[in-house]
Amino acid sequence: MKRAVPFALLALAAAALAAAPASNEFSRAIAYYLIGDADLAQKYMDEHFAGRRQPTVRLAFALLLKDDKWEATKKFSDTLESDHRNLEALTGISLATADVGNTLAIDNLNKVLRMNPGYAPAYLCLGHEYAARGDFPAAEEHYARSLKYAAVPEFKILLADLYLRAGDAQKAFDLIRPDADAAPGNYFFALTAARAC
Repeated sequence: MKRAVPFALLALAAAALAAAPASNEFSRAIAYYLIGDADLAQKYMDEHFAGRRQPTVRLAFALLLKDDKWEATKKFSDTLESDHRNLEALTGISLATADVGNTLAIDNLNKVLRMNPGYAPAYLCLGHEYAARGDFPAAEEHYARSLKYAAVPEFKILLADLYLRAGDAQKAFDLIRPDADAAPGNYFFALTAARAC
């Protein structure tokens, strides 16, 4: 019985870590990757991993940001072989395999959400995946959920872009304008607001 107590405590600690929200730096890195700015994505990814000991996941994201999706997929897979609950690696492998054209990316992101229903980057990636497939209602739903779980203004850029693609410029403008006004030096906020005018 006494031996079971440390294992139970370890299991509780692991569950708490798995349910932890993503850092704002990681969320911003994912947003900028999806927007298409690898330099800003790398900046925020470096900030995220500065205090974390995950060299393989960090290397995998570095490869992904250099558009070496094959090698990135192998590194994410290496991590997932020993830590199948690593939310960052599951998110990364979904991004690396998104271009394949099957449901693997969506399946991996749904797996992330089964483990942590409040993991905002997974909702953001699902929104992007559904937008790429032309399913705008599902994309909007997932983008909105990402904003519910993380106060990361950059997420709004992707949602505003979806509104623009759907022909709703006013909705895009109303969404992005407060952030464009608050951060006039941010190119993507300014560009999205200008596109919506």
